[in-house]
Amino acid sequence: MSPDAQRMHALALANKRRLAGAHIKSDLAAGRITFDQALRDPRAEAVRVVDLINALWGWGPNKVTSVATQLQLGPKTRVRDLSKRRVVQIGHEVAARHDQIARMRERRQRRVARRQVAA
Repeated sequence: MSPDAQRMHALALANKRRLAGAHIKSDLAAGRITFDQALRDPRAEAVRVVDLINALWGWGPNKVTSVATQLQLGPKTRVRDLSKRRVVQIGHEVAARHDQIARMRERRQRRVARRQVAA
């Protein structure tokens, strides 16, 4: 294989992996898959863990950094770098925080609804 053909093959493979990661993140943001499913999806191997967390609704840079620090995740840690035990640990922690965010959002929506009824 010539160097140019080899380069083109590598570029095509890298593009395929980037697109797969983008699809995983968009599915996660839209709620079509859970965070655990995203971590276990083979297409997400090249995605950074903090990018997956950041794709969740209600997660901004500060919250992502806080969880990453607590879980001792480097900013460049990719899903393929995680052991099965770490995948479970990260999945549980992020799910617990995400449930907490969802409950806060529901409470806020109920408060707004009560104010609208009262007005």
